[in-house]
Amino acid sequence: MKETKYKNKEEEILLKDAMYAADSGTSAVKTSVTNSIVVPFAAAMNTPNEFIPFLTSVPPLLGSFIQLFSPDLLNIVKNRKTIIVVSAFLDAIVWIPIMLIPFIWKWNYFLLLNLLIIQAMALAFLSPFYNSYLGDVIPQEKRGKVLGKINRTSGTVSFIATTNGTPTS
Repeated sequence: MKETKYKNKEEEILLKDAMYAADSGTSAVKTSVTNSIVVPFAAAMNTPNEFIPFLTSVPPLLGSFIQLFSPDLLNIVKNRKTIIVVSAFLDAIVWIPIMLIPFIWKWNYFLLLNLLIIQAMALAFLSPFYNSYLGDVIPQEKRGKVLGKINRTSGTVSFIATTNGTPTS
């Protein structure tokens, strides 16, 4: 007989629900803080005013464009979980060089733009595969309730992070 660490299927679903909500919450914090801190960070690096709109518009534009190639990536890699893990890792690890730019590559706002593009592309690849993976993992009869909790958590945390993390002058 196969032993499980859960008492029943309902407990397993509830624990996974909490994990997905926590993941959604941390992702919302990262996104909110990122969106509110890029412009002040670039300004602190003495980025020309003409270049700042590129920092806020080009990464999401290219990230959205790269999503068109998600099916091709899946045909090459053949495993959604691998794409999710690699994309999430790349999304997180790219912040190390971004934080080091002012210390190592002084005033290099072109490097900042390229790193933000890489981060946006990683996130763009991550999203469709993660959402479809959730659809496979969460049972059909629980999907609405679980995804509703995830979206509520994400929205609440995003609102709190945006209002508390936005720099004021």
